[in-house]
Amino acid sequence: MDYTVSVDIWFILQEEYDDEDDWNPSKAAGVCLMLLATCCEDDIVPFVLPFVKDNIKSSDWRYRDAALMAFGKM
Repeated sequence: MDYTVSVDIWFILQEEYDDEDDWNPSKAAGVCLMLLATCCEDDIVPFVLPFVKDNIKSSDWRYRDAALMAFGKM
């Protein structure tokens, strides 16, 4: 699960704001993380929470956005 969560978070960081209606890797990774959280329930928390804690106050908005998105998907 650690590898899957890491890959999902990496793709979430690749957010592109060209068009909100377009499907992109970031949105797909968010859905994947949400489905993984639905299946694994609390078991996913130890894999996602460190990323959230480390990046929620980042100076880079992309990391803050990804941390918030990952937290919201849990």
